[in-house]
Amino acid sequence: MNFMHTLHCLYFRAALHITIKIAFVALVGANEFAPTALLSPREEGLILNKKLLP
Repeated sequence: MNFMHTLHCLYFRAALHITIKIAFVALVGANEFAPTALLSPREEGLILNKKLLP
């Protein structure tokens, strides 16, 4: 039971991260996105904040 819960949480987090990446590509454009593929989710968030907020 606990293992399945952990598995579900990991799957959900991965799906969420992929969704965020797709939204990131849509917002910024594939050209600018390419270098950020190597960044961590936290760094992506910082870049996303810089792009969205003046």
